[in-house]
Amino acid sequence: MYFRLNVIALHMPALRERTDDIPELAQQILIRIGRRRSQPPMACDPAALEALLRHTWYGNVRELENVLERASAFCEGPVIRVEDLLFLSIRPNDSSPVLPPPPRTLAGKTLDELEKQAILDTLDACGGNKAEAARRLGISEKGLYNKLKRFDLRSDEELVQG
Repeated sequence: MYFRLNVIALHMPALRERTDDIPELAQQILIRIGRRRSQPPMACDPAALEALLRHTWYGNVRELENVLERASAFCEGPVIRVEDLLFLSIRPNDSSPVLPPPPRTLAGKTLDELEKQAILDTLDACGGNKAEAARRLGISEKGLYNKLKRFDLRSDEELVQG
């Protein structure tokens, strides 16, 4: 089977090597998030977009999707601001001020929103490894897959195809 699949070797550069694609990818991901939530698509303000461009992307497009999903869940309003992305490790830029992290509160969030965010954050921390994420969350892999389906979270394979 390997030899049937390995007819042509393709090199796909990492997202950190093709940062010019980030604005368009972010826009498409935000459109997809809006559709899933039956809401109009959100947008990134210029400072937030600059922060996305300066982030060191280790997890490629899936990491970008997780970052935007998290930011869109916690931002107030239809525009993601740089303050909504303070959890990113952003390469320093001498011209940008260092902002203190905003106070985060769980007040007003539903348990489903909190559970979904815990799953997204854990998957991100595990580099998308679902078995490791399930272990860290204290649930079975099947339980994690059920929750991913319940929250309409896509798998890596669907993201690449879609």
